[in-house]
Amino acid sequence: MSAETCLIDFISWSIFALNSSLGASLIVAVVAFLLTAWYNKQNKRREASIIVAEVLAEWANLGGKELSSEDILPLHKAYWKAALLLDPELLIMLNKRLQNTETCSSAKKVLEQARMVLQGRSTPDILENDFIHWTPSKKNDQLQDITKAVREATEPLKAELQALKDTVADQEAQIKALETQRDFEKK
Repeated sequence: MSAETCLIDFISWSIFALNSSLGASLIVAVVAFLLTAWYNKQNKRREASIIVAEVLAEWANLGGKELSSEDILPLHKAYWKAALLLDPELLIMLNKRLQNTETCSSAKKVLEQARMVLQGRSTPDILENDFIHWTPSKKNDQLQDITKAVREATEPLKAELQALKDTVADQEAQIKALETQRDFEKK
């Protein structure tokens, strides 16, 4: 049955049903249900497509670094969300990109496809070459390396400083106790 036939049948039935108030209520309920279902489907599509961008951004942020569990956690969170929400063909394309397989599409191509899903299009309205991607500069990598080295070098100093603070706090407590004892003995 074609969509036009279904629509004609629905309109015919609707006109018949409008003759009673129960019929009118039923029509309103059916239309509300259909609109809600359509809206929910559109929202899920939008959310899934946005998650593709989050996954790719997290993945690009990790490029070339030694990964700790703290580094990779945001990528895992975004990816698992995507795995639950994405259309199968888009998920497969994303998987290939994240694994750097020989047949993988570029990150921009994955974004193009996600946009098509989001817009409900069969052809892209924006092509992969229209997307901008900034690659981190060597200067930023060097700055991160320097920052990491400074942090590592200051860790022992921080521990030493904390030990000194604890010692000072203990000595201040002892002085206060001695002053209290002296004041008590004077009385």
